[in-house]
Amino acid sequence: MAEHGEYVKACGICHLEAGEGVPGAFPPLDERMTRWSGTEQGRRYLVNVVVNGVNGQLEVNGVSYFSAMPGMAHQLTSGQMAALLNFVIVQFGDGEAVFTESSLDEIRTTNGAVSSLGLRPN
Repeated sequence: MAEHGEYVKACGICHLEAGEGVPGAFPPLDERMTRWSGTEQGRRYLVNVVVNGVNGQLEVNGVSYFSAMPGMAHQLTSGQMAALLNFVIVQFGDGEAVFTESSLDEIRTTNGAVSSLGLRPN
């Protein structure tokens, strides 16, 4: 699993060190991550966001967010992305690690370059 410092460097710049996000700009990383990681659709969405990024408007906990998150496919390996997703799920969602390098690669292949917003679960 990723270390706190790796999270801060890759994700904490926008989502902040404790995952609370910035209202209106960057959503919090919270229990939704655990809920989503428990379904195939949710896992596809989480992987797609990290791989391809997400652009556009979303609503989280009644707050609208409009910003862009760049994809990290060219910055991080599949193993690093799996470790970061697991860190967020465990640290901020109080869930269990569900991603491995091979499961992340499998989802990446299935997803292709599809828009993240189209995959977002409720």
